[in-house]
Amino acid sequence: MSDSVSQDEYHPSYSFPDADLVLASKDDLKFRVHSQILKLVSGFFSEMLAIPRATSEKASDPIVMTESADILVALLDAAYPNFGQHRHGLSDALSKSPESVVLAAEKYDMHGVIEYIRTLLFHGTPALPATTPIGMYNLARKCGWDAEAKLASTRTLHIDLTSADAISDLEKVDSCGVLKLQELHRKRKTLLFDMITNPRPSVFQYTCDCHEALYLLNSNYKWILFLYHVSEKMKNPSYANILNDPSFWDEPECNEMFDTEYLCPGSQFWGKKKRVEALPSGELVYLNKQKFITEVQLAIASLPRSI
Repeated sequence: MSDSVSQDEYHPSYSFPDADLVLASKDDLKFRVHSQILKLVSGFFSEMLAIPRATSEKASDPIVMTESADILVALLDAAYPNFGQHRHGLSDALSKSPESVVLAAEKYDMHGVIEYIRTLLFHGTPALPATTPIGMYNLARKCGWDAEAKLASTRTLHIDLTSADAISDLEKVDSCGVLKLQELHRKRKTLLFDMITNPRPSVFQYTCDCHEALYLLNSNYKWILFLYHVSEKMKNPSYANILNDPSFWDEPECNEMFDTEYLCPGSQFWGKKKRVEALPSGELVYLNKQKFITEVQLAIASLPRSI
């Protein structure tokens, strides 16, 4: 291809003097590239370029593409070996519209490029800040990337699915995908709140043989206020981090509950380490704060983290 062609006509990163093929974006930017590389990375170009061009066409005549320049730059950055690492076109396009880049790569049968993009989006170090977590979840589901869909669902856990922005993103997700994501969020809250509402006997300072401790707890008005305070905090999408922090349980609404003592009608109690026999009926029983916090932290750690 002649070097006399003005470099101004071409994208600065793709104007190779020794190239033998010209592509043109729909917004009229040209790319002077190597046909051999395109044939290696793209089934579409491999088949198309195997067909001889018309004798009336010049080598400098561009092949007009239906993609914008930014999408073509992204594909070329991923296609050229050890070249795209130094260009920002791919990362910029993925940050703005990863789905458009992936769809274009699929259109041109660029399997290696798709896998490269898949790795960058979900497993890069650090991962590219492409769109929102729900948007990434949607992309993974559309592409049939099950492992990445699970990973993306985990990244939505700090998001309020009822917020306006989340609803806008969810409208683009298939109905099954939306239901799975909503179920993940609902199940986490339900499991955690059930554990807090029905603490195991081991979180009491003493566990009565007649199992009256939990009954007495549920009939205490401070316990109702305590649960209300916790439930209000759980409206925050970051509730797991809040409840996992021991300082939350130092708040007055919580401490009052831990400081509350109440009578148990049982005559035998279980101590922290060994059974204590024949304690008098009416012994004071109360929630052990540290044990309770530990139980909550263990419950949070065991919650499902992906669809």
